[in-house]
Amino acid sequence: MWDIEEYVRKRCKEDNALPLQIGVEGSVMDYPYATCCSLNDEVAHAFPRHQKLVDGDVISVDMVVGLVDKAELDVSKLDLTM
Repeated sequence: MWDIEEYVRKRCKEDNALPLQIGVEGSVMDYPYATCCSLNDEVAHAFPRHQKLVDGDVISVDMVVGLVDKAELDVSKLDLTM
């Protein structure tokens, strides 16, 4: 799952986009990640982490990206690994 976080950060930098979730204020801490990655039966918006995916895993990735023209995209992707 950490590969996804790194890929999103890399693509944002290459495409001159901003991962808007980084730095969002929370009650305990500011959010440090570009994505939220939930695995299998986890509730949405879990932290990305260093965990290998295995066959049959279901992963949900959420991100909010700011584009150069000031547009904002809120995207979610759900995938089944095989």
